[in-house]
Amino acid sequence: EEEEFDEEMDDFFKQYRLQRLKQMQEQAKKTANLPTFGGIFYGVTSNEYVQFIDGEGPDTFVVIHLYEDYLPECVRLNFRLEELARQYNQVKFAAVVTSDLDDTMGTEHLPILIVYRAKEVVDSAGRVDLQIGEEMPKNKLEDLLRQLGVRLTSATMMSE
Repeated sequence: EEEEFDEEMDDFFKQYRLQRLKQMQEQAKKTANLPTFGGIFYGVTSNEYVQFIDGEGPDTFVVIHLYEDYLPECVRLNFRLEELARQYNQVKFAAVVTSDLDDTMGTEHLPILIVYRAKEVVDSAGRVDLQIGEEMPKNKLEDLLRQLGVRLTSATMMSE
């Protein structure tokens, strides 16, 4: 009876491993077909904003940083996002000057990150500096992006 149980468990684990391998192969295939970017896009205007997001496929994450260049915390976040954009080149990053999009929007919530995927808002975070710290540690920014739903991927390595 114990041998039967062991055989059933072996069969179960074999089937599980095959199913998991198939899932991983499908994910790798999707990731391999994603476009690559490798930097932050600056100067996206209000006229270009929607197309900038909607022009990507359903599996591409688009991360928008709403900022003002005279706020030190926004400048620091742009610096960190530049690093991440080079490392995770299958994520499309942009830094957009808030007053260029909407001159009535105040600065009290900046810096703001907005995550899009498949033309829809996935999540957002305001006052990023207060959430992860003034120095914007790279690892905490990566954690925040993951919490916001971003799959950080690169054409040269699989991150997740």
